[in-house]
Amino acid sequence: MKSDYLLVTTYLLLCLGYFLFEYLAAEKSSNKIIGHTKTRPSFYIVLRLNVAGILLFGGFAFFCSKTLGASYLFPVQMPTPTVWLSILILSTMAFILSYRAAQQKVQYSRYCANQPIQTELSLLAIPLNITLPRYVSYLLIRLVYLFSYEYFYRGVFLFNTSEVTGWFWAIAINAIVYLLSHSFTSKAEIIGTIPFGVALCYVSYEAHSFLPAFIIHLVLGFTYENVVFISYFFHPKKHTS
Repeated sequence: MKSDYLLVTTYLLLCLGYFLFEYLAAEKSSNKIIGHTKTRPSFYIVLRLNVAGILLFGGFAFFCSKTLGASYLFPVQMPTPTVWLSILILSTMAFILSYRAAQQKVQYSRYCANQPIQTELSLLAIPLNITLPRYVSYLLIRLVYLFSYEYFYRGVFLFNTSEVTGWFWAIAINAIVYLLSHSFTSKAEIIGTIPFGVALCYVSYEAHSFLPAFIIHLVLGFTYENVVFISYFFHPKKHTS
């Protein structure tokens, strides 16, 4: 039992470490792929965040879980037809919400680009001059990051915490930590993490696997980013002054 508590404590410290890394990134004016910073392109800041997430949530989390004798080392299981239905419903909802949010971001970016005087806020809405090869490399890194992220949050963290607290509190703790990890995002995104985080935890619990959460999160993230970038690639002048 002591090792279980130590394992959960280690997971929480890991979350704290990444939270601090995000804070430092936010201090450099941007933690988004869309944005501008006076010191360096936010593209590289985001890449660093994703690589750090892969190392922490993927490599380090697996190492700690194995070293401390976690009950769940790699909670993966083929989804049942019922779980597949849940994945389809939640993925569809994620696609719709993410697509609408991306469209709003694109419209706001174009609006800011057309303003005669660009404030600091408007600069944050203008996409950087990111080339297609950079974008593809970003998507590949992002794919590995989301897999590592869900492996940790809806995988080893959720399942091994349930061994200590039971499923109700495991989901509650997971959702709270997930909410705090989005402290540097928009208000709408922060609010959205509450139902989204609980839904991902519940579908992972039903599936006995973190793969459904990964699929749903992938749909959410890739929909948003592809809509924004496709708009930028085909209409770059509408985003810059």
